[in-house]
Amino acid sequence: MAPTLRTLACCILPALAGAWYPGLVPSAFAQVPPKLAAAKYFPDRTEFALLEGPLVRDGRRWSLADQKGKYVAVVLWSVDCRYCYEELPDLHAFWAKHRDRGFELVGLSVDDGADEVREYLARYRKLGFPVLWRMQEGVRDGFARAVGTPTLYVVDRKGEIVFKRFGQLREEHYAWIADQLGRPN
Repeated sequence: MAPTLRTLACCILPALAGAWYPGLVPSAFAQVPPKLAAAKYFPDRTEFALLEGPLVRDGRRWSLADQKGKYVAVVLWSVDCRYCYEELPDLHAFWAKHRDRGFELVGLSVDDGADEVREYLARYRKLGFPVLWRMQEGVRDGFARAVGTPTLYVVDRKGEIVFKRFGQLREEHYAWIADQLGRPN
């Protein structure tokens, strides 16, 4: 079997089956302690923590550099992603709970059109965190092209990417992020 087919057959398909039918395939990711998962999902060297541009809702300028001294979660998402629809309210709740501890959340929409992003945000007003549209003129980012959505990056107080995760977060990931907020660095 060719290496790409072997990868597909041995790794990707079972992972997808486990995501769609949780009892069918044991998830290796669920069994990995979050610190090891962070290393497993650590970004490659082509990614760097740069994000700036006008916000979708009101056009105000937002910059990751202005958030230095805080932990910032950057979630790449799409309006037609079912998993994003489920994940964004959880991320919003986590953000609301931990904002006073130096945690910020920003969405980076990977959709084709700004109008669909605005419509989605108007429909789901409870999602109050800042959102940028990746394709908008003036938006610059150093994050890799998303393999899929949602993809979450966590940038530490020094501005370095310390965590990357494709797919929905589990409780242990939220616990790991909350634990990092209490650590000086």
